[in-house]
Amino acid sequence: MLFTILIVSGITFSVYASDNKNLEGFTRVLEAVEEKHIEVFDCKAFGLTYDEVRYCISFVEISNPYLYGLSSFSCTETDGIVESINLTYSYTAEEMLLQRREIDRIISDIIADTEGLTNPEKIKVVYDYFADSNIYDYSIKTDESEEYNIYTLLTEHRGRCKTFSLAFKLIMDKLDIPCKVVSNLTSVKQDLDNETYHIWNKVYVSDEWLTVDLTKRLYLANNLLCMLYGLPIN
Repeated sequence: MLFTILIVSGITFSVYASDNKNLEGFTRVLEAVEEKHIEVFDCKAFGLTYDEVRYCISFVEISNPYLYGLSSFSCTETDGIVESINLTYSYTAEEMLLQRREIDRIISDIIADTEGLTNPEKIKVVYDYFADSNIYDYSIKTDESEEYNIYTLLTEHRGRCKTFSLAFKLIMDKLDIPCKVVSNLTSVKQDLDNETYHIWNKVYVSDEWLTVDLTKRLYLANNLLCMLYGLPIN
């Protein structure tokens, strides 16, 4: 088995896969499939297993903040290789478009409060917005029927680490501040619902990548905020 490092859409993750499998190509095609709301996808040419497909679908969820509409999927397999994927969406393409417009409107209001500030100051404004106006909702995990994504985070002000990180990166992208989503997802067989699964951010300021974790309310968990407040960086 070959250990491959894959970088897509500003996110770094690692995966074990045989050297003849194009996971990056599959992930990019899958993003296009979801953007077009395609329901049946013939993917046998990629030669992937179910675990690898599931892994890439999970990665799409943390690589494109706007692609949160997929609710479930099923696969047709032959000899352990996935031939096709059936995708089910929570929203229609029209509903997704309306939600995206509302997301962009809310983000524009947040960005308006950063006008004239330095990049570190802009990041602090965004961090404080989420820290002051939103809650980390543990009940979301126990209710599997409940949708949670950046739309519900920005409109209902509650979410989990994935939605906080994706919303933060989307805002940083619009502010032209280099930002990465960082995940401890390291194996195609990792339990994505495990309590140890976590996602956070890094931003590039002062010639280095500094940690910003919106789910941590203590400044000591955030290198950039430590710098702004004159506290020692861990």
